Amino acid sequence: MAESSHKTLNIVHWNANGIRDKIPELTDFVTSHTEQPIETNDLESHAIRLSDDTLIVSCYDPPQVKLNTSDLDKILNANNKVIAIGDFNSKHTMAL
Repeated sequence: MAESSHKTLNIVHWNANGIRDKIPELTDFVTSHTEQPIETNDLESHAIRLSDDTLIVSCYDPPQVKLNTSDLDKILNANNKVIAIGDFNSKHTMAL
């Protein structure tokens, strides 16, 4: 039987809505879903380059900070393929 050449990529984004009270829940989740623990105290954004032209970006924009669209433009224009996930705390202008 031929060996499968498919590779698996799992992407998880979790908005904890305040991390301090959820450290045990996050620790359990990371332990059961990854081989390497995530060690960070405060992570606003993180990017992983999958290939020369593919970038995955996880972002968090605090509610009190206005979304800086020029930062997003830089990310989107610098790469051919971008997957941007996260909590941007943005509201559509029609919802205001």
